[in-house]
Amino acid sequence: LLTCVPEKSDELSSQTDASPLFKEANRANVGKFTALLNRSLRVPEVRRFLKQETQGRFDGDYDVLYAAIKDKQIGVGDSKGRSELLTFEQVLFRQSNNGRTEIDVSFLDQIVAEYPLLQISIPETSIHSVETWDELTVTPYVAILDETTYDELTTTHLDGYDPNGNPILVDANNEPSEIYVVVGPSERVIAVDKSTGSAIARSKSCARLLFEDDLYYYYSRPSYEACYFYGDMAGNNTGTGSSSVASACRSYGKEEWLYQINCTNINNYEKWHQGAPELRIRVMSPEFSFSSLIHTGEMEPSKRKDIKNKWWTKEGQLFKWSEQYSGEAVVYYWYEVDGGPQVKEIKLNAGYSKKDGFKVEASTTINIGKRDDSIGEKLVIIDNCPAGSSSEQTYDLFSLMWKVKIK
Repeated sequence: LLTCVPEKSDELSSQTDASPLFKEANRANVGKFTALLNRSLRVPEVRRFLKQETQGRFDGDYDVLYAAIKDKQIGVGDSKGRSELLTFEQVLFRQSNNGRTEIDVSFLDQIVAEYPLLQISIPETSIHSVETWDELTVTPYVAILDETTYDELTTTHLDGYDPNGNPILVDANNEPSEIYVVVGPSERVIAVDKSTGSAIARSKSCARLLFEDDLYYYYSRPSYEACYFYGDMAGNNTGTGSSSVASACRSYGKEEWLYQINCTNINNYEKWHQGAPELRIRVMSPEFSFSSLIHTGEMEPSKRKDIKNKWWTKEGQLFKWSEQYSGEAVVYYWYEVDGGPQVKEIKLNAGYSKKDGFKVEASTTINIGKRDDSIGEKLVIIDNCPAGSSSEQTYDLFSLMWKVKIK
């Protein structure tokens, strides 16, 4: 569990996901890239190469950035049984006339500069995984996740290709019976332009450098409030108190520890083609008008199946109950990150009565990414531990549950 002291940072201001990966004027380039990839997957050596690269899980999921592998070499055989070393980029170049229509490949020289976060992933489903994929005999299908048109609530199908290069529509909601390679934007990585930005120094405990090339530094995506803010959290006392309330065995001086998480309806915020979820948690105190952020954390399981309708253990300290720090109540707020710096506002309200009879009503507006999914919030009020009460508590937001331990 990652915990960081919130601070503003200008060092991520030059991150390149400030505009969509699929820029309207250049979306055709990503479509052509996907078509070339689809053709290249007919080559067994390419399938083996992508299986090995995605199994490395450089960001924790079964994916890889094209920028990280385009210059890596593959031993590819020709029709006469001879083998030659080609870079992955060269393999794609050779697919330009390997189909019904010829594809102009001149865009490949600039695609990393334009789309540094272009990602190739092999999502794990209940039927298929990279680990069990027989890449020597099975050619995968391909799908495109176009972030300019994709909406998790309304999108029903993705564009894609079958192994023979035929265009198809891919069910976005239900897991396929075939194994898929998905082309889309990375949700777990940010790219910092070397010409305008510097390597992240003071925030490196929250953003880990994954690799770099001539143009960009590539970092693991930090939680917004840990390493940079899109806006300040400013509370006021005009709220109506709409959060759901849970009372449990607590007292000042006791520590709250996260224990387990269960995504009971994961499709609400992360579909099969997006892999494992990138969960974020904030813990705030309405008693102090939400002005202090008590805890922020990141939870990113490496496998989707580990947390889908299943308890995933991720233990770590959240905070200590104190009169000066938390007050008599906290609000847990959960959301799931889908990448991109554009923001949307989330309104949080809390209302409750303290033990001295004073009524607290507070609200705040916080910013999360525009494509991020707000899962929900829970108001938890301190309660002295009655005899026989359990020190473990379970909370339910209908699509996500979590357990905490009181120590």
